[in-house]
Amino acid sequence: MVHQDQGKLVQVVAADVGLVAPPSRYVLSEENRPTTVDQQAKLVIPIVDVSRLAMPDDVEEAAKLRSALQSWGLFVVTGHGMSKEFLDEILEATRKFFHLPLEEKRKCGNMIDGVKFQNEGYGIDRIDSDEQILDWCDRLWLQLQPEDERRLQFWPQNLRDLLHEYTLESGRVTMDVLKAMAKLLNQEEGFFINMVGERFKSYSRFTYYPPCPCPDLVNGLKPHTDNSVITLLLMDKDIGGLQVLKDGHWVDVPVLGNDLLVVVGEGMELAMQSSRHHGTVW
Repeated sequence: MVHQDQGKLVQVVAADVGLVAPPSRYVLSEENRPTTVDQQAKLVIPIVDVSRLAMPDDVEEAAKLRSALQSWGLFVVTGHGMSKEFLDEILEATRKFFHLPLEEKRKCGNMIDGVKFQNEGYGIDRIDSDEQILDWCDRLWLQLQPEDERRLQFWPQNLRDLLHEYTLESGRVTMDVLKAMAKLLNQEEGFFINMVGERFKSYSRFTYYPPCPCPDLVNGLKPHTDNSVITLLLMDKDIGGLQVLKDGHWVDVPVLGNDLLVVVGEGMELAMQSSRHHGTVW
């Protein structure tokens, strides 16, 4: 059986006209609320032009990537080849999905017959206990790859073609980054690609954060590390809010416009450790 609050969508909670504060299930204890953000550090988040990484003589861009991996574990990526119009279309399609009538969205729901939770689909993240503090967000979570494992019954109709194209384009960017990282470690460019294999799994998460009457009391999405190899993040072009922990301080990630954010996950950290066992170090 699932928790009794598993089907309670944040967008519905936030729509209550009488809501003056978030319900207690979402409120963080005082000691767990975000600390003061370092407003200056956001200016130095590294930027890497992925289109230049494949150029064998571009040592400057390779050096930027090396520095980003050593000091941040993430970087802004330019030169990814996806047009502004295409990325805008994806963002607009996701907004339209989250503003569909509830009955339409629940056709993609992650609850089966109201009694079983599954990760894939529309809803909220899994609730495991009464004491768990819930995130102030709803999400749509989909498996993208391998293509023959897609469960299209959870894919909104207005997103299917766009998401298929984005899967191909973002996969190309990911492969370019993995090749460049392998070369930095003096490995063959296919070193990390071979590690993940031809049938690697990739996923997409679309997250919606409804307006909150007291946003300083809640987490939109709780602090976490990504267990992926690499995460490509397409952010809202008008609203910020993403923060990363750097040297003990929370740092605002600026609104990126047409650029993407690449985050190195725990899977890649393990892979890089494996490369060191082959005799290569940073």
